[in-house]
Amino acid sequence: MAKKKKTAKKKTTRRRVAKKKPSAKKKSSATSRKSARPKKSTSRGTSVDTLLKRFEQERRAKETVLDGSQKQIQDLQAKVIKLEEQISKLKQKAAATQSEMDQLDSRRDAEVSELLVRLGVHLTGSSAATESSKTNASSSQRPALTLGTSTLELDKKTS
Repeated sequence: MAKKKKTAKKKTTRRRVAKKKPSAKKKSSATSRKSARPKKSTSRGTSVDTLLKRFEQERRAKETVLDGSQKQIQDLQAKVIKLEEQISKLKQKAAATQSEMDQLDSRRDAEVSELLVRLGVHLTGSSAATESSKTNASSSQRPALTLGTSTLELDKKTS
């Protein structure tokens, strides 16, 4: 058998080719030319129908905005009415609570005065309290106790 001779392959070198830089000038396409054009003015050959349609579209858009605004106004007015009702209910509740507190205070004062009378302490009115405090300061016969709005005078027995 015959031996095959090896043939030397030639090495091929690739040449690097510098790529061309894109030009600074932008290529314009058909779509960009159309979008760049200004709209035709209404004075150039437009029909009355086209003009009326355009105004009708604008009017519909404005009506939509107006309807939305009116709906928001109605919603807010309904909320205001509900809030006013809540405020009036809370005012009534506050007045009732204040009345209950006043009744509780008067009941407390009555029970305290009743208890103090049983203990030998005499309760005088607020006008008498000012007089008694004046006389107590000068004569110091009975010491005065002030509880809430009432003035209490102690008997000589308890003091």
